[in-house]
Amino acid sequence: SKWVGFNWDPGNAKYLNETAWPDGYKVLPVNRMLNVQYKAKNLMQGEDFIDWLSIMKAMQKDGYSHQLGLETHTGGPNLIENAHTAMKTIMHLVGQL
Repeated sequence: SKWVGFNWDPGNAKYLNETAWPDGYKVLPVNRMLNVQYKAKNLMQGEDFIDWLSIMKAMQKDGYSHQLGLETHTGGPNLIENAHTAMKTIMHLVGQL
């Protein structure tokens, strides 16, 4: 059905010890992907980092044109600052496409 789609959140896969990128992405029906979720902590350098630039380039190549959502919860005392940093990072990545 054209009415059925899905949300892809590679951060969730990472926490389940799955390889969301590039392995998981390769098996997705990208034409059914209607929303992609970024977790703020996956945009920041460290153990939770995900290579979003590579993912975004692949999505662009595959014609993805739907929503991107930012989950701002990072824990700790710097929630607002981290949310702003994550959004700036997304805008920087978009500028590199």
